Amino acid sequence: MELYQTTPFFATKVNRSEFDNQLSDFNHSVFLSSEWIESVAIHQSTPIYIHFYNIHNQLIAKLSGLLMPGSKRSGKYLYFYAGPALKQNHSPSYQGCIEALANFCLSEQFQRYHIDCSDHLSGIPCPPNGGTDMVYSEYVLFLEHAPKFGKSFRYNVNKATRNGAEFHHDNSPLILQKLFNLLDATRKIRYHKYGEKYAAFPFLHLNPHTMQRVVESGLAQLYYASVDNKIHCVRCTLEKNGRIFGLMIASDDIGYKLGLHHFMHYHLINQYYNQNAKYYNISGTADGQEGKGLSDFKTSLGFSRVTEFGKDSLYLMFPRKLLNPLIKVKKKMTRKSS
Repeated sequence: MELYQTTPFFATKVNRSEFDNQLSDFNHSVFLSSEWIESVAIHQSTPIYIHFYNIHNQLIAKLSGLLMPGSKRSGKYLYFYAGPALKQNHSPSYQGCIEALANFCLSEQFQRYHIDCSDHLSGIPCPPNGGTDMVYSEYVLFLEHAPKFGKSFRYNVNKATRNGAEFHHDNSPLILQKLFNLLDATRKIRYHKYGEKYAAFPFLHLNPHTMQRVVESGLAQLYYASVDNKIHCVRCTLEKNGRIFGLMIASDDIGYKLGLHHFMHYHLINQYYNQNAKYYNISGTADGQEGKGLSDFKTSLGFSRVTEFGKDSLYLMFPRKLLNPLIKVKKKMTRKSS
């Protein structure tokens, strides 16, 4: 068994209660919260919670994800929606945790690991130990200072207000169903307006059923804007320990025409600032894949582009490890043809 001997850290499984304890002390993605992990654990996947310790047995980082059953061909593997959460964002420590994770996979007979980078704001790349590196951009408003809104932003907020728009918070099944109903309209409008192919449920295992579970867990919050008692825009956010992630927003034609997206963001930004939230992340996409119109819209709201990194490892164990050279060649050919 080939271990990564250079790392001064080791990883061990813990239960949900141990993982939840003092999670707020760590720089964690909302997608590491146990509420999210438990909600999306479907299709025979099971939650897994991991602590990383140094040689002095001090807790360095936390990580949660899904143990995926895989297939006979691929074997069991670990899927993480974001990378390890450290108390202090420190590149050698982060990379040491990734190496410890590889050792953990070997000891537990897991074939590989996948680390996505959703809401993972450390900005630290994974170590260059093989596999596929992923680069992602998200748009984040850090809330240390009072929000400032540009002229065009305020114009759209005022237009919505003049037309009688009202802002509400309601986690009822009725509002969740309204969100689902508006998603198809949003898909068509975004493609026409921004040239973006809109994925209504862009995360692994996210669907209407698991969305309901996330709302019921208390992690997801639903907000909506109405005009004349008719709902035209619904926003779903994930909120944990002052960290806010905009999971999805859906509108009809009237919502876009009246500037209800700006209206919603205005009320949410002020709400989160008054609640002393750390940041408001309105998500993003893989580098180079987001339409310029949508990117410009997000920056016009005052959000800053943050680069994030993920990793899809190669196979770690024999005999599947023998496939790694073929995988490397295939990916190299794919890059050349793209």
